[in-house]
Amino acid sequence: MDSKKLLFQLQGEAAKWPADTLRKQYNERKAKEYPVASEAYLNEKNYLYNIETMLKLKEDDGCFYAENIPDRYYQHFVDSVNGYMDTYAPGQSDFKDYIRILSLYKTFVAKLPLHPPEMQLPGGGKVYQKGKDYFCTAKQQHIHDKDSLCRFCTAKMCEY
Repeated sequence: MDSKKLLFQLQGEAAKWPADTLRKQYNERKAKEYPVASEAYLNEKNYLYNIETMLKLKEDDGCFYAENIPDRYYQHFVDSVNGYMDTYAPGQSDFKDYIRILSLYKTFVAKLPLHPPEMQLPGGGKVYQKGKDYFCTAKQQHIHDKDSLCRFCTAKMCEY
């Protein structure tokens, strides 16, 4: 599989979430404020980041050089995302598909971190951007956790 073929496959799968509905949901929720690092804050930041990313996916014209994605790595990633969703959102097949599509797009096509940049993570971690690179202050702490998707995230590890 290559990243351009993956993009077009994901765009086909994402067709069941209309862009106008996503924009409406985004606009309805973006004005809400929550205490930083509260569960509601984390959920809302992820929710908005996922909508932004889904809209980018839908609008991506594929004008980039395709990169080969090794089959075993791709399948390991898909299995890991599916396992994560089975653990944390059991029985929610549409949500599982949504997160799988977004995770694949972020990782292999858009090269975006799995968590939103500038979001305070539990335990004081943060994802931030410096130039074209993304860094995560929590990645080192979670990269070896069995259920963690950190090992696939494009954000680089850092200690501060």
